[in-house]
Amino acid sequence: MDQAPTQFIPDRFVKTAKEDLNLFWATYFNKVTPDGAASTSTKKTQRAHLLDYVQKQDGAGSVWREKDAATWEEQARLGAGKATCYGLKVRQGDLEAAIDQIIPNEDGSYDLGMIKSMLAPKDYHYMRMAFQKHVLEQSGVKVRSCHFWMLNPSYGDAEGSPLMVRQNVSGAIQLAEKKLPDLLERMRKAVADPKKAPTDDYCPALHEPTLPKNHVFKLTQGKKKAQIVYKRGILDLADWPPDIELSPTQAVQVNAAKSKSLQVNHHAIEQFLSSLRYPLHFLDFETAASPVPLYPGVAPFKSIPFMFANYKCAEVGAPLTHDVFIAEPGKDPRRAMVDNLKKSVEGHGSIVVFNKTAESGALMALAEEFPEDKEFLLQANESLVDLYSPFRSYHFHHPDQAGNSLKSLLGALTGVKYDKLAIREGTAAEEAWIVMHDERDPAKVAATIDALKTYCCQDASGMAIVLDFVQKAVKANNSILQTPALQQSKGMPEIKAPEVMAARKADLQNLASALERGDIPTF
Repeated sequence: MDQAPTQFIPDRFVKTAKEDLNLFWATYFNKVTPDGAASTSTKKTQRAHLLDYVQKQDGAGSVWREKDAATWEEQARLGAGKATCYGLKVRQGDLEAAIDQIIPNEDGSYDLGMIKSMLAPKDYHYMRMAFQKHVLEQSGVKVRSCHFWMLNPSYGDAEGSPLMVRQNVSGAIQLAEKKLPDLLERMRKAVADPKKAPTDDYCPALHEPTLPKNHVFKLTQGKKKAQIVYKRGILDLADWPPDIELSPTQAVQVNAAKSKSLQVNHHAIEQFLSSLRYPLHFLDFETAASPVPLYPGVAPFKSIPFMFANYKCAEVGAPLTHDVFIAEPGKDPRRAMVDNLKKSVEGHGSIVVFNKTAESGALMALAEEFPEDKEFLLQANESLVDLYSPFRSYHFHHPDQAGNSLKSLLGALTGVKYDKLAIREGTAAEEAWIVMHDERDPAKVAATIDALKTYCCQDASGMAIVLDFVQKAVKANNSILQTPALQQSKGMPEIKAPEVMAARKADLQNLASALERGDIPTF
């Protein structure tokens, strides 16, 4: 008898990129988490909501089977297949399929369903369902038809319109099945030996947990270059070989790793700083987008802002003050958001945000929803200054940055971390807000609100901390280091100011301690 495999290939690792089928690299061995990977908790919550919705729509006789994976025979002994099942996990050989819906027919066959929280399927969803169908058929199950459950784009337009609509995709799945043997072969090669797998089929950062902190796969937009040097045995950015050409931004990263010093484009940073107008507002929104709308008249996945924190600096060197607002759970928060925002940013100068897509999108959506406040909201949108911009362009880069997120910058520049907060990321804040709508325990609601405030305040105050660090770094610079790659490209001077790395430690110690305790920072 063949020995059972110790590792299974789940269907969720099927991915499509540029017409080529690739192993979805995110979490295969479950040993490490990829840099910058978002939490899946919100996706799990959304999936549970949608499966529950479809199950209720399906009516009596359906059962929920969110169980551990097992063979079809083992699942059948537990009652699977006698009625419609949801969340069934089936293993066959070295493959594992997580099936959203399987419906028994009178002739002994089954209909296979995939429930997705989107308006239209992506290419790889067809391949993923073909994978699931293959696992079932290899288990002796006859699959009669395949269908997707998708969000209804017309939901809310007419009374009684369903949230989810069903689409038969049996023909498309048959076409996808023709590509399945090649995909399975390449996936198995990637699992057996990542270094011998086709280049696009693996991520060594996951398969090699012993990679150094500043490993070559952190090179921005440099996956192919990183693959080349990785196969030479070079793992650290500090050991990057001179014969592999770098872009200007990549050169900044490598220089930082080699010199272990702060890299600053002095001219670009001074231009950015000169664009700021006092009083400064450091504004952070938290938003939620649920596939099952939380409020009447709201479309699936419409992003709804429900809280903000605003740290204010009246003039250069002035102490910070702050406002924090969170809407009442269970009520549409948008009207209250606008009213409180008008009070908080009255007389504003620059409104500093980090990666302004979310805040700008929220302000524009609110302006459309409340035409009586459109002038204020559009003016606020025009006043946004994106603190992310100089970091995204690598005009300011610290060698310890794990990326260009605000969390990475705070950790690298100041040592302020999020790991002791109850809520540590935006997706967790979104999930907490959605879950709070069904929470009946006042103590739990109060604790969640406190955790949300602390997280949002840390983001908003964190922008003030980062900007202060940048200002101090530019003032402390005494030497300019010209980088050939930058000189030849855009003539952008680069500086290093290693003395700045420790310059702000004492000033930030009290604040960092408060943040680590989970206290809402005050100044």
